[in-house]
Amino acid sequence: YEQVHDALADDDLHRWLNDYMGEVMPTLPHVAALDLDVYRASLLQRFANPAIGDRLLRLAQDTSTKFQQTLMPPLILLLEQGGAARCLTAALALWMTYLDALARNPPTRAQYQDLDAEDLIAEASAACRSGDVTDFLRARFALPAAHELAVSTLVSQQLRVLREQGVRAALQSFT
Repeated sequence: YEQVHDALADDDLHRWLNDYMGEVMPTLPHVAALDLDVYRASLLQRFANPAIGDRLLRLAQDTSTKFQQTLMPPLILLLEQGGAARCLTAALALWMTYLDALARNPPTRAQYQDLDAEDLIAEASAACRSGDVTDFLRARFALPAAHELAVSTLVSQQLRVLREQGVRAALQSFT
């Protein structure tokens, strides 16, 4: 998919994103005037709106910084609370798979913008080939030592599902 609304028309992607948001919701501070379920539904509706015409490549830009700011805090909090973080870790596995695909697609790779993009792509490709994501995660994210093994193990397992069964089956298994 190239457009956000096309991706959200895919039932498996829509379900995964809904579940991702649901996984993050318990980590957000309570705001009395905000119903998070209603907000989540409105976000999904907005993302599915073809009139907005947003491109997935634009959203993928600078993911390493975005993940550091928006994915890692809820991931760590969920792990500290003993919760599941399947969708959050799946986002890491999916991103690594995307970066690996960029390594073999020079036109799209040239459009991808991220901090240190060339090294980032090379590191993700190496992790995808080896199936061991530990070095990639250590290099890119400051995971607490207490959670490093759990996150590395889960992301490696999800990466294996992506490689062996494809994105569709993986998305279905991640939710």
